[in-house]
Amino acid sequence: MRVLITGFNSFAGIKTNPSQLIVERLHPQKFSADIEVTKVVLPTEFSAAGDKLQQLITSISPQIILLLGVAAKRKVVSLERVALNLNDCSLPDNAGCKREGQIIIEQAPLAYFATLPLHDLQRELHKHAIATEISNHAGTYVCNHIFYLALHYIEQLKLNTACGFIHVPLVSDNSDSSMNLQKLIDAIELSIKFLHTNVV
Repeated sequence: MRVLITGFNSFAGIKTNPSQLIVERLHPQKFSADIEVTKVVLPTEFSAAGDKLQQLITSISPQIILLLGVAAKRKVVSLERVALNLNDCSLPDNAGCKREGQIIIEQAPLAYFATLPLHDLQRELHKHAIATEISNHAGTYVCNHIFYLALHYIEQLKLNTACGFIHVPLVSDNSDSSMNLQKLIDAIELSIKFLHTNVV
């Protein structure tokens, strides 16, 4: 099984992006030999991230895609249900590009649904004491942008790929916190193992 997992680098207001740290510190050797994990930190840029993601999906043809990003105001792991065909944020990306009220792909669906078993995954994470919610809104910044593009590319390429976006909160420096970095890494490792068994 080929798994693609992505995070983002730092951007305005976020000096250390936990999604980047998770991707960098994820240990592929913790998985069974039949799981091949590709880890990539995407630039927080609409065009560059989209181009890189398309290249990765085309070259790898992954069976599972987990896209990670940070949601600074959230306190728990958020499994995103919907990707909107809309960029709309007054905050420029790292390339200085600001996209407000712009369709991502013309003549494409207004939205795509994640193709992960979200409720089953949420229950699995809860079993391991990881606070998790299902969210209906991935925002309209670069996170939603690549979430939508990934689902669109999968449909256009007719791939049998389960894809979803997971927002993580900012990490706490307190090692006893329910949302410290190791807890978030554990959440993603558990997600990959669960999806390996329950998706493909």
